[in-house]
Amino acid sequence: MHLDANRIDERIQKLQEIKRIASDPELVQMLFEFIDFEDNKLERPRRIPPASDANKGLAAGDEASELINRVARSIGA
Repeated sequence: MHLDANRIDERIQKLQEIKRIASDPELVQMLFEFIDFEDNKLERPRRIPPASDANKGLAAGDEASELINRVARSIGA
């Protein structure tokens, strides 16, 4: 059996990028603007953090983890 370390590293990099995006409410808002929930049969999130300076950084922690998990499930990862 052989583990492809390069594929693991690539996946880690992508997950880190998703985490970075998830921790920025403005980027999360932008992402959801481009998702077509009707076509992709994805479930619309219950709450999208507003993109305002007062809320920057609030998506970190549990909300970021929830978003990452939701995205991973939707792509079958």
